[in-house]
Amino acid sequence: MMPHDALLCRGAGRVVRHMVDIVGQPCVIRWAGQRPWASATFDGLRLAVQLELTEEPAPEDLRAICLRLEQADYGVAKYLVADVQAAGKARMIDIEALLIRNA
Repeated sequence: MMPHDALLCRGAGRVVRHMVDIVGQPCVIRWAGQRPWASATFDGLRLAVQLELTEEPAPEDLRAICLRLEQADYGVAKYLVADVQAAGKARMIDIEALLIRNA
């Protein structure tokens, strides 16, 4: 489904696929990557994704897409998606998410 599947753990890959579904219009995953993350009490992953829409949306539609991405319930096994930040410009959407591993 996406060329980055082999580069992401199963949970992160599911989050990215869910993000594509949330966008609700044709898009291409330009880049997706993860890196380990930990605090004094939690561990998990930091996920970064760049999506390119096939058509440039109106600015207000792009803001609505970013808001949907930030407010979605991702419901991924083994992880809590704790923080999602999305920023769009023209046809590009840059997304960062924090996935905290469930105990």
